Amino acid sequence: TFGGVLCYQVMKEALTPPTLIEERLLPEQLYFGFIWTGKSASTRELVARVNRFKSAQPESYGRIIERMSELSNKGSEALAENNVEQFLDAVSQYYRSMEELGRKSQAPIISREHRELARIIDAAGGVYKPSGAGGGDLGIAFADSPQTMEAIQKRLSHSPFKIVPLTIVQKGVQTSYEKEK
Repeated sequence: TFGGVLCYQVMKEALTPPTLIEERLLPEQLYFGFIWTGKSASTRELVARVNRFKSAQPESYGRIIERMSELSNKGSEALAENNVEQFLDAVSQYYRSMEELGRKSQAPIISREHRELARIIDAAGGVYKPSGAGGGDLGIAFADSPQTMEAIQKRLSHSPFKIVPLTIVQKGVQTSYEKEK
């Protein structure tokens, strides 16, 4: 809707407004590609399983979510500081936290397809994570060089996974108006 890359954060403190939205510019040395896993997932089912885990083990759930929040902030700060290495490290650690949340909640957040994609992309020198809630649909490969991105694309060309040609545009939704003659 807005265009570009945004940092969207719900503030813990009682501030007005209760959310923070800031533009982030992607570092020139950060390359990415969206990948279709070939399989959809039910976000509703994943969320239900995670909510059951939250109710049954609130302390364990809280620790994982706090860690994911810290990593999200670390990644956002890395983008703001143009620090690709720190961003890639945050993405890698976030993947592992998603894996832990899935394992403990018995939710397939990191599906077999996501595991295979992570293996392929790691072998090419990149970093991978599912997009959104995980489970299926899309994932994102990140790299710090065009050569690494090319290696990822080459390895994926020999797999059942498909690169989706998505890009980020700076201008969001726009309307145009033509006055009738």
